[in-house]
Amino acid sequence: MNDRSRLVEQAGVQTSESQGLVEAFVDRVLNLHDTAAVAVLFHPTFKDHDPIDIPGYARKRVQDVEYIKNLCAFLSSEYVDISFTLEEAFGQPDRIAYQLFGEGTIATDVAFESSAETNESVAIDITGSGTSRRTPTFIRVLPNQRTTLMETGRLIGDRLHVEYHSVGIFRIGNGQFTQRRGQIIVK
Repeated sequence: MNDRSRLVEQAGVQTSESQGLVEAFVDRVLNLHDTAAVAVLFHPTFKDHDPIDIPGYARKRVQDVEYIKNLCAFLSSEYVDISFTLEEAFGQPDRIAYQLFGEGTIATDVAFESSAETNESVAIDITGSGTSRRTPTFIRVLPNQRTTLMETGRLIGDRLHVEYHSVGIFRIGNGQFTQRRGQIIVK
C-alpha cells in the first residue's frame, strides 16, 4: 500500500479515491497540520489559482505546493486555533468539487500597518507595553475596530472568532491534486 492510499484509508474513506483525497487533505493537512501529507497528496507542480493570504508569505495570484506547506505551518502556529469540516465533496475521478467550513480563533493582540516599501505587515505596539511582536492573523484588527468587535462578541480577549467558508474544485492527476480553483471567505 502506498502513502497516498494509506492516508486515504486513514481518513476512513468509503467513497471514491478522489473524494478520499479531499477528506485526507482536510483531516491530515488542515486539522492535523501534517506537512508530510502535503508531499503525498499534492503533485510537485500543483497550482492554487485562488489562494488565501498567509501572513509572512509572499502574496501571489497563483501559488504552488510550498504555499500549502506554509498554510499547514501557519495553521499549526500558537496564534491559530481553527478546526475544519468537509461538508460536501462529489465529482469524477479527475476533478472533485467540495464545500469546506472552518471555525475557531486567531490571536489579535497587536495591530498591523502595511509597509509601502516592502508590502509586508509590520507589528505596532497598541498595548503600551513598549514591545512590538508580529502576530500572524488573517484579519488585521486596528485599535478603533476592537470596541466594535468586542461588542459583537467576535473578539474574545485577544482572540478573534473567525469562520472560514470555501467552495472549489480540485483537479486530480495520477492520484494527486494538480490544481485548485474556488472561493475562500473568511469572516
